[in-house]
Amino acid sequence: MDLSAVESEEMVARYDIKMGTKLLTYDFVLASEEEARMWREEEARSAMSKLGSKVIFIDGLPVPDVD
Repeated sequence: MDLSAVESEEMVARYDIKMGTKLLTYDFVLASEEEARMWREEEARSAMSKLGSKVIFIDGLPVPDVD
């Protein structure tokens, strides 16, 4: 992320803002469905581990591993 001030007359006119208005710019990346699923599972495993439990995933949902 970057926080700067608007210094462009073009931006002032285009967005009807005052010169010097704070401008926050950032880049973001969309995760694929597979990446999001992996991250959710990883976070769920970590959280359950901190509670002293192990989990398996059935249909994307964490279920206590009782074996």
